Amino acid sequence: MIDPPDKSAIVNFPILPGTDKIYSPYGIGLSFIFVPYVIAGKLLSVISTVEERIIINFLISFYNIPFAIMGLWFFKKIVILLGGTEDRANIMTTTLALGTGYWKYTTTDFSEVTQASFLLGMLYYLLQNNKGKWLKISFWFSLLILIKLTYFIFLPVLCLYLFWDNEKSEPLIKKGLNLFVFIIPTGMGIATLNYLRFNNIFESGYGSIIKFSLDFFTRDWFGYLFSFERGIFFFNPIILVSILGFLFVPREKRVSIILVGIFILVWYLVMCFWVSWQGGYCWGNRLLVPIIPLLLLPLTFVPCKNFFTKMLLFSVLLVSIFIQFSASFTKIHEIIEIKLKIQELKEESPSSQLYRGVDLFIHKLKTSKAEYPVSNFGVQGAQTINLTEYDTFHGFNLWIVHLLNHAGLKDYSYLAGIILLSITIILCIALFINKTKVIIEDLKH
Repeated sequence: MIDPPDKSAIVNFPILPGTDKIYSPYGIGLSFIFVPYVIAGKLLSVISTVEERIIINFLISFYNIPFAIMGLWFFKKIVILLGGTEDRANIMTTTLALGTGYWKYTTTDFSEVTQASFLLGMLYYLLQNNKGKWLKISFWFSLLILIKLTYFIFLPVLCLYLFWDNEKSEPLIKKGLNLFVFIIPTGMGIATLNYLRFNNIFESGYGSIIKFSLDFFTRDWFGYLFSFERGIFFFNPIILVSILGFLFVPREKRVSIILVGIFILVWYLVMCFWVSWQGGYCWGNRLLVPIIPLLLLPLTFVPCKNFFTKMLLFSVLLVSIFIQFSASFTKIHEIIEIKLKIQELKEESPSSQLYRGVDLFIHKLKTSKAEYPVSNFGVQGAQTINLTEYDTFHGFNLWIVHLLNHAGLKDYSYLAGIILLSITIILCIALFINKTKVIIEDLKH
């Protein structure tokens, strides 16, 4: 049981008699992941003077990293399966890591990057032509639904592809049985858990919050793609180049890329019908983060044989990386709090979230103080937004900065943040030079 994220919203969740808590509506898989971190945090708090909450938050902030690395590994292997060279696979993997929202969400406690890694694991085996692959597909799909039940919508796609699959070394019945080896016990386990908590196998804990509607689709379908508040293309510009790859898919890879496209389309449509426009306090479109790696896969086929194409690709990539730096070095809550404060002061909307995030990053390059002129965010006026009451808003969103602030050493947090930012930039440049040395040599000629 947990405290509801918003006490006023408790009426939307299944009521537990005699308590003001709710059962967590999130996938039980997240509990399996978080429990070791929580136990470690509690133990460490016993032998230290640091508050238990701070230690647990610190540990959990790193939980996405191993899953992100695993997802990058699967992504590289998939690019090679689609016909990409080792060099291109390395470049694309680096692009996913640094040039998309994959980076930002790796630094949060949202589970979307973990979901993406499981989805990539499933897709990696799905695109293979090996005996026994359906057992592995079942395993990775089961992990997905343990994290988020919504992924059950992919089951019909898997079943249909089972009949299409041209891997002939196993009979259809055996492949079908392999597909459900992990799915059936996982589904039964989730249903049992739901029944024990709510006396209903179909109640997962979201209660009346679960809402899908054509009205939501009408509201969201365009903004989810092309908006400076939630548009996946504007927050990840490199994807705009990637989708051109659909025009260059070789005949022998069309079935694979169509399958990838189906997963993208199904997830996008379902999220458009969902009640939440913003996906909570998040950067860009959190709900579509799991399909960002899939949207980047067509980049495998984009030809880069002339100077103009390469310069276009690198220019868009630089913009994408700058956006991700802005997102990863600032706090989501700070960006949203600035919007709320501006609406209080001016009774008007500030610049979009994307511009607001970039402007905040630029502000922090100059000073660590959490005080901002409203004019920084596209609003006329001489007022200043003062968020100094929030310790975590001083300086960049880095643990060393937060530690210095917490210890009363705010005078040093700016320098620490700039040093770490500089080191990160140098490492990124070194990584790209290493991965793109072949292309750079071509550009010289």
